[in-house]
Amino acid sequence: MTIQASTIQKWLLKQGITEPAQVIHLLGDGSSRQFFRVRIAAKGAHYILLSDPSWTLTQDYPAHQQALKSARLPVPAFIAIDPSAGFLLMEDLGDELLQSFIEKNPDQKEQWLKQAIELLADLHGKLYPVSSTLPVSQRRFDQQKYFQELLFTLEHLREKYLGLPAVPQQSLEEVRKFCATLDPFKPWVFCHRDYHCRNLLVHGSSLWMIDFQDARLGPVTYDLASLVYDAYVPLTDEVRGRLISHYKNRLSTHPLFKEISWNSFEQELGLVGYQRTLKAAGSFASFFNRFNKSTHLRYLVPALQMAKTLEKQWGIAPGVAAAFEIDKMIGLLHESKSNH
Repeated sequence: MTIQASTIQKWLLKQGITEPAQVIHLLGDGSSRQFFRVRIAAKGAHYILLSDPSWTLTQDYPAHQQALKSARLPVPAFIAIDPSAGFLLMEDLGDELLQSFIEKNPDQKEQWLKQAIELLADLHGKLYPVSSTLPVSQRRFDQQKYFQELLFTLEHLREKYLGLPAVPQQSLEEVRKFCATLDPFKPWVFCHRDYHCRNLLVHGSSLWMIDFQDARLGPVTYDLASLVYDAYVPLTDEVRGRLISHYKNRLSTHPLFKEISWNSFEQELGLVGYQRTLKAAGSFASFFNRFNKSTHLRYLVPALQMAKTLEKQWGIAPGVAAAFEIDKMIGLLHESKSNH
């Protein structure tokens, strides 16, 4: 249910914003949270209001925002935080997603992605080691989390969206074993968890990072894979290679660089990338299943094609590949598209 503008107006009054406000409901993200743009014409000011009545999806956002801001990382300023009302008022950085900016300016694609890489390396480097006082320090990517994410994909993409039968328990055990191989990857950094071109805003001449409330400890390869294997902005192997090299160069300015096993880094990136691209495909399907949002369905095939490439490149175990049947899912998606 959409929050009424009158409810927001009353809350703004309690925050000392007495001037008339125009409240515009915005297209949300892949969650139950709601977003509004609040314009105060008399002040020439505008803000973004996040509504999360239960506060469960937003409870860690303020602490993480403060940590990133203290590390001089570009994140929106938070103006007012009210957990009891389920409202968070923040700086409005506009609507220009890095994805849409690149689509309009393809000749600047690599230039801006290098900025995204630099920001990512600084996020990992500046916050390492992660403070034990932050919510992010209380959870990490481990075997169970990787496995839960892949179960989510099997449920929402394979079964609910494509109507394929449930995967046998023996195949699920193969998937669990695969996730166990990812568990030891270290060091554990402040992992954004959803670092891609739709969670980066172009504002002025810089990139700004948003949607980091669900951050958890994880290997540097998770966020990096999220960006360089991003279905939203496909890359050639050559550009991807240059971006990975750029990440290494930028990270070399931080002590974290010496903690990473660079000899196995490329393989770890590929294996985590396989898990991440499958997880992303599951999320795209779930947006439709849970919220009737069809906006991300067009990214299903690119995500699965990337996962298939990684599956072949890194010799993913046949039992794991059999659980997902990527070629079959791609075929069904093509059939569905041609029928419509």
